[in-house]
Amino acid sequence: MFLIPLFSIAQNNPPKQQSLKKRIKEMESKKEQQQKDENDVVQYLREKHIENQTKEVQKRMKKSRKKAERNNKNRKPIFGKLWRNR
Repeated sequence: MFLIPLFSIAQNNPPKQQSLKKRIKEMESKKEQQQKDENDVVQYLREKHIENQTKEVQKRMKKSRKKAERNNKNRKPIFGKLWRNR
C-alpha cells in the first residue's frame, strides 16, 4: 500500500519542474518580444517625426545632430572620474 502512493508522487514531480522551466522560458521570450516590439515602435515614430518636418528643418536637425556628435566626442571626462583613475 505504501509503494503505490510513492510512485505516483515521484512521477508527478518532474513534469512540474519541467513545466516551470518551460513557463520561465516562455515568459522570457515574451518579454524579449515585447521589448523588440516597443523598440520597433519607437524607431518608427522617430522616423515619422523626421518625415513630417520640412526640408529646411530636416537639414537644420541633421546639422545640429552632427555638431552635437562632434562636441560630445571630444568632451573631457568628468573631474571625479579623472581623480579616481589616478
